[in-house]
Amino acid sequence: MMRHLITLRRIFAAGIKNFFRNSWLSIAATAVMVVALVIVLMAVVLNVVTRSAIAELSTNLK
Repeated sequence: MMRHLITLRRIFAAGIKNFFRNSWLSIAATAVMVVALVIVLMAVVLNVVTRSAIAELSTNLK
C-alpha cells in the first residue's frame, strides 16, 4: 500500500513539473508567434503608407 502511494506521489510530482515546464514553453511559443505577426503587420502597414505617400507626392509634383 505504501509503495503505491509513493508511486502515485511521484506521478503527480512529475505531472505538475511537466505542466509548468510546458506552460512556459507554450507562453514562449505564443509570444514568438505574436512578435512574428506584429512584424508582418507592420511591414504591410508600412507598405501601404509608403505607397500612399509616394502617390500623394507624385500628384503634387505634376
